[in-house]
Amino acid sequence: MNLPVGYASIAVILAIVFFVISIPVTVSGHGLRESIFVLMFSLFGVGASAALLYSLCYLAFTLAWSLACGPVYLGFRGRPVSARMNGVPA
Repeated sequence: MNLPVGYASIAVILAIVFFVISIPVTVSGHGLRESIFVLMFSLFGVGASAALLYSLCYLAFTLAWSLACGPVYLGFRGRPVSARMNGVPA
């Protein structure tokens, strides 16, 4: 997207966004995430449309990752918790 923001700044922005969307105000942070991205990127001189695009790309990536790995998580059959606590081998 060719944003004029460095990697360290992106890391700080993402950390703040992760913190804000973890507060249970909206469902999964929708709407709030986009607003925070626009606000944080505006501090670096990035326009609202580019910040919104970044936010939607972030949402698409997390959705794709969840859809790809969700079946693996649901299909995983590990040892029962009681067996792990008692030191029973797998």
